[in-house]
Amino acid sequence: MKDIQGIYDSMEERKKELKDLKAMYKDATENSTPYQNILEKLKELKVQKAVLEEGIRNGMGDNYVKMDELKSELQADKEMMSDAALTKLMNGETVEIIDKYDNQYEPVFSVKFKKVR
Repeated sequence: MKDIQGIYDSMEERKKELKDLKAMYKDATENSTPYQNILEKLKELKVQKAVLEEGIRNGMGDNYVKMDELKSELQADKEMMSDAALTKLMNGETVEIIDKYDNQYEPVFSVKFKKVR
């Protein structure tokens, strides 16, 4: 198994190659007249979609506001559940959730690296 630094160096090489290929792709799409025509049509459709969505939101009234509140509450609950799971794990306790269909869920943790300076 490679060491962490070796894996990182390999990832950096792949990222550079991917960046170069993406630049080539972007140039190709920018120079494609049919592609640019489709993008213009897409912009027009997005504007129409936004107008329709706004009308629907206004028609829903309080229900749309309630939907936004529920989204916020669910996000807060998700963060609280993550904090509780991490606390239990750090205390050496088993962490699992069972839904109404008796399906078991276990937490999945990941490690990310961020630049120090």
